[in-house]
Amino acid sequence: MDDMMKERICTCALNRIFGYEPRYALELMRTLGSATSVFGLGEKETGQLLGPGSKYHGKINSRALDEAEKELEGLRGKGLGFIGIGEPGYPEALKECEDPPVGLYCRSASPPGQLFGDRPAIAIVGTRDISPYGREMCPRIVSAIARSPSLPVIVSGMAFGVDISAHLSALECGLSTIGVLPCGIDMVYPARHAAAAARIASSPGSGLVTDYPPGTMPQAFTFLRRNRIIAGLCSATILVESKARGGGLITCRLAHGYGREVFALPGRIDDLRSAGCNALIQEKIAEAISSLDGLPRQLGLSRCGMRSGDASEELLRRRYEGRPDKEKLLMTVSLIRKNRGITLDGLCERTGADYGEVSAAALTLQADGMHFVDTHTHVTDEAFSGEEEDVIARAKAAGVDRMLLADIDSSERGAMYAIVEKHPGVLFPMIGLHPENVRENWRDEVDMLESWLPKHPVAVGEIGLDYHWDITFKEQQKEALRAQFELAAQWDLPVNIHLRDAMQDFMSIVKDCAHLHLRGNMHAYSGSIESIMEMQKYGDWRIGVGGVVTFKNAHLREVVKALPLDRILLETDAPYMAPVPLRGTRNESSNIPLIAAKIAEIKDTSLATVAEETTAAAEKLFGI
Repeated sequence: MDDMMKERICTCALNRIFGYEPRYALELMRTLGSATSVFGLGEKETGQLLGPGSKYHGKINSRALDEAEKELEGLRGKGLGFIGIGEPGYPEALKECEDPPVGLYCRSASPPGQLFGDRPAIAIVGTRDISPYGREMCPRIVSAIARSPSLPVIVSGMAFGVDISAHLSALECGLSTIGVLPCGIDMVYPARHAAAAARIASSPGSGLVTDYPPGTMPQAFTFLRRNRIIAGLCSATILVESKARGGGLITCRLAHGYGREVFALPGRIDDLRSAGCNALIQEKIAEAISSLDGLPRQLGLSRCGMRSGDASEELLRRRYEGRPDKEKLLMTVSLIRKNRGITLDGLCERTGADYGEVSAAALTLQADGMHFVDTHTHVTDEAFSGEEEDVIARAKAAGVDRMLLADIDSSERGAMYAIVEKHPGVLFPMIGLHPENVRENWRDEVDMLESWLPKHPVAVGEIGLDYHWDITFKEQQKEALRAQFELAAQWDLPVNIHLRDAMQDFMSIVKDCAHLHLRGNMHAYSGSIESIMEMQKYGDWRIGVGGVVTFKNAHLREVVKALPLDRILLETDAPYMAPVPLRGTRNESSNIPLIAAKIAEIKDTSLATVAEETTAAAEKLFGI
């Protein structure tokens, strides 16, 4: 049995064990590095990780593995499948959520990589008690979306009313569709939709999914989990009709909480089936659908107004070298040059390329001759395994000619320095102990860190505090942070900070360490303008701005608008958090111009100004 199959069996077993509380399984996998490692522990060690009194004591055992293996064999025999969160093909958009499923069961004629590919996904949800108006508008909405050149997949929940109308309309319009079930993958709910389910499962690129094991019956709480998956899979959710309370309304609020776009079809103020839609619009959670012709543009599937610059053909050829669609992208460049002011809609139509690729090509032209710095990336992450050189080449071709590599602990430091040595003046190492990797042995890790400081890192990072998933080592995190602040001051290095759900403790430590005259970057900053201004009293701080700034409803935009450009650094955190319009795909440093373009829009300035000032800020802070 190969390692991938072992990991799948172990992931399936954890999904079965933890069932409705996947966060515990995810925390164990994050702590130990894989599902296989979880089952490699003894019962005593597992018990210590689970904590005293856990109802899961004794359940992580060989019997659970045997049952999972039998389940997977049974799935294969029925033409069904399972994909774990650590496997290629698991939807990237779900990974961005706080509570992704440990694994997904699939019923489809297509493999997961095609089912959850790079296509944009749009959720269409609403009431079971659909009105004649809703019954007319739902297919028209799907038809309008189908006119987009990106041909997104339509996602819904297989229920009566709006859901099933969206699924069937998608198939009629030639779009793929995914039905998320509130039950096991071996059944269909409601049973009356069995024929529709069979049609979806047999259509290429379409399928049924759930995170519930075979045999799980639908219950009230399983619908909430289904709604979370619908919201998490999609970049945008459309509410067609909903009463003041209902599952569709819950899905929209979940999508809003995930930072995804929400749209609603407005209705009469006296129509009970429009009460939910009108409420979301009034609360500014949803944007009103005012025109079907303009809907693809609202959804970000087709946008106009991007003009060309004067990039050399050689630069573009280098950027797209090795890609099967290289000629299509070069044709995009040619059309831009020959048709000044051509819209992205027109480019998509004439080249057959999707919006994301056309947008990236257009922005490459616009950014030609500019220089950017990615101040936080993970080139040695396993997501880039075997492609590191291509990733670096694409970044350089996009004008991102310097990249700072973030460190998490001693286990990956050697590999990081090995690739840095191959690219002097392009890749720069940071070294540090990530807060999520702080354990009882943190002092040993910091001692090892100190031994690497003579190897010329440009910063101490990624360090900080993270109380989001687990506070078991809260005190150790604070001690480790103080120790690393001391080292940074001793070696006159800036710091790169990871901070989540711990602002109060962080501010307290920063104040206590004011005598160290710290300087640094708040990576993936999610705090307020008031917090960053308060920090300036106790050091010299900047914020790292990545793909999140391109997401709708990102409060980071207000912070970016308020701060001067010399306090802002560009970053990707690749392979995570790709910017719009590439959200849900693997992020790369070559996407930095997309982030810079959004900052330019927010601050009503030119892309060249953002490139120049953020690059100067990075050079000043890191000495590169």
